[in-house]
Amino acid sequence: MKMKITTKSVDALSIRSRVYEVYDDLLTGFLVRVLPSGLKSFWVRYRIKGIRDRIMIGHHGVLSVAQARDEAKKILGQVATLGLNPKRTKVLGNAAIPTFKEFIESEYKSWSEAHHQWSKSHLDCLLSLKVFLDLPLDAVNIQAVEKWRSDCLKRNLAPSTVNRRTALLRSVLSRAVEWGLIEAHPLARLKQLKVDRSPNVRYLSEEEEQRLRLALDVREARAREDRVKGNQWRAERGYELYPAINHLSFVDYLKPLVLLSLNTGARKGELFRLHWEDIDLDRKSLALVMRGKRKSHTRHIPLNKEAFQTLKAWRSIRPLADKLVFTSKNGEKMDNVQTSWENLRKDAKIENFRWHDMRHHFASRLVMNGVPLNTVRELLGHTNLEMTLRYAHLAPEQKERAVAMLDRL
Repeated sequence: MKMKITTKSVDALSIRSRVYEVYDDLLTGFLVRVLPSGLKSFWVRYRIKGIRDRIMIGHHGVLSVAQARDEAKKILGQVATLGLNPKRTKVLGNAAIPTFKEFIESEYKSWSEAHHQWSKSHLDCLLSLKVFLDLPLDAVNIQAVEKWRSDCLKRNLAPSTVNRRTALLRSVLSRAVEWGLIEAHPLARLKQLKVDRSPNVRYLSEEEEQRLRLALDVREARAREDRVKGNQWRAERGYELYPAINHLSFVDYLKPLVLLSLNTGARKGELFRLHWEDIDLDRKSLALVMRGKRKSHTRHIPLNKEAFQTLKAWRSIRPLADKLVFTSKNGEKMDNVQTSWENLRKDAKIENFRWHDMRHHFASRLVMNGVPLNTVRELLGHTNLEMTLRYAHLAPEQKERAVAMLDRL
């Protein structure tokens, strides 16, 4: 898209759901970039030794169009006459490099929302890294990150967790380099922390699983009893009664969520995003759809008897208008069951067991019953077998059968 870039024309540019750019029809390479947040910035594109590059000049409202155009001419002149990359020669003089927080809020946030499905959780995580928020982008360097990682490990954060947060830092700084705000990636040579590739897998013993299921049943019975007593109290005082729940298959979301987790290995977030259209009760199949910003990925899981009966019973008591299988009290997508889960876990007297560990429990039961690791990998949605190999030690008899074959030779 091209137009004559003026103050009036830039002000008139509409806000869209995705980032877009408008090029000046007078000065080649001069452009305006418009983010979904409404932020508009001036950029200049150029070519160095046959390679295209770009650098940000400044934000609309901070720089006038005339100032931005003059700066673009200066940059293009340097490129044409000296063949120097403005990112290295710092044509922009003493322009301040934004802080980590300023960059996230003014630039990265809109880009992330347009490109990442888990943008909100990523941004929340980044803004929780308070040690970096007030540092200029180029000061978020290896020395600063190494100190932060050491502090994390002292607080008993798992190396894998620290690596994931470091990867988010890298992503932010990669965008800053790409968009010309810093010259080079300050974490380019930072190595990941070593992680145990075969960690202990936490799954439920038979006794623990029985206690978990009993705690679910007790919780349901208690809720029904409380509703009856509550309505008796309200009836005595002439108050409107709450809806009866004794006839319902489930009193709320928790039991069906837990049963599905145990029987499908689905991640908590996958169940929160699950739509009724993703479930085929006739074929007893569940489609877990990763609805990305640019592409989607689906894996199909057959429903065993308990998972099928759970979904069938849950469907019978949910409003037909519901699109999501599980919703919050206000009808929105669920995003948290931590309190309910912790109370249930305590009632069941189960220690050191996270919601995500139900996924490990699902996989462990399959492996211990002789299901091939590649089949487990497909059911879990792992992109490679390496992640699934953590369960290999649960099936030593497969190795014994393998070497025993040599006796027949």
